[in-house]
Amino acid sequence: MQIDKKKEYSKGVYIYKNFTVISEEEAKMILSWRNDSEIRKFMYTTEIISLDSHLKFVESLKTRDDCVYWLVFREGKPTGVVSLTDIKLDKSQCELGYYMSPEMGKTGIGLDFLFNALLHVFENIEVKELYGGVHRENVNAITLDKYLELSIDEKTSETFYPWILSSDYFLATCMEKNNIIKYVKYIKTLR
Repeated sequence: MQIDKKKEYSKGVYIYKNFTVISEEEAKMILSWRNDSEIRKFMYTTEIISLDSHLKFVESLKTRDDCVYWLVFREGKPTGVVSLTDIKLDKSQCELGYYMSPEMGKTGIGLDFLFNALLHVFENIEVKELYGGVHRENVNAITLDKYLELSIDEKTSETFYPWILSSDYFLATCMEKNNIIKYVKYIKTLR
């Protein structure tokens, strides 16, 4: 697992720009997304974050090895955020987080966004195993995560359903999944 904080990574039509090199204007834009009620309600921390606190957090990322955040661009347009937290370099394991901007979250590119984020993390960063949690009320994310075969445990009584995904499994079985027609057919089977 290798992370170059100064490098802009690319995967398909996506560019991943590390928070350590974003402008203050970009940081403010990200904060407005993060504080949007539709985004915030599915986060681990649902409180509104102040600009001062956010800018201090972004600055702290320059010296931290336990997490990394990227501002994601799709075809040059700011689209969302992808993060790796709780990084365990010795195990090549970490927690994945992601969200799209409120505007882009309604465009129908969620599958493409997440699929390429997973490719970025597995191929560019060379992570071996991802895990995370999806809010039990975030039906769209749960459906998308299941379609991409993240192993979700819905039996828990917790607010967030835990999930896990290995790079070997994803790269061997899910490469044909970035297909909106197949995704729509999958959704229809759930009804």
